[in-house]
Amino acid sequence: MSVRVIHGDSLTELARLEPGSVHAVVCDPPYGLADIPARKVTEAVAAWVSGDTEFVPAQGRGFRAARWDRFVPPPALWERCARLLPPGGHLLVFAGARTQDLMGLSLRLAGLELRDAIGWAYGGGMLRERANQNLLSLD
Repeated sequence: MSVRVIHGDSLTELARLEPGSVHAVVCDPPYGLADIPARKVTEAVAAWVSGDTEFVPAQGRGFRAARWDRFVPPPALWERCARLLPPGGHLLVFAGARTQDLMGLSLRLAGLELRDAIGWAYGGGMLRERANQNLLSLD
């Protein structure tokens, strides 16, 4: 068995792989945890439905003010993933609780079928970094 790590923009790199060459895709993409007003969602969905499947709103910053997390991945990403999967292949995508509906729509517009969902149950929102370090510490 061999493992190949590819570093680069996913839209570009996935397009280079052979169709049907990947049996499963497991990914933890950006959750789009930015402040997403309804007009931004409407703008994105309108673009996606009209054929601009690579559209991502230009403004905003998500988790920890990161630009890469300003929105969920567009349908173009999932179209490229679907092209790689042979019949019976699976795609497992993690999503944020507050943007899972938008992630699901992006997946559906790419022609994928949502089969199931697993939800995280936690209270109090995101843990602070220090609290998270304490949870992972063995001392």
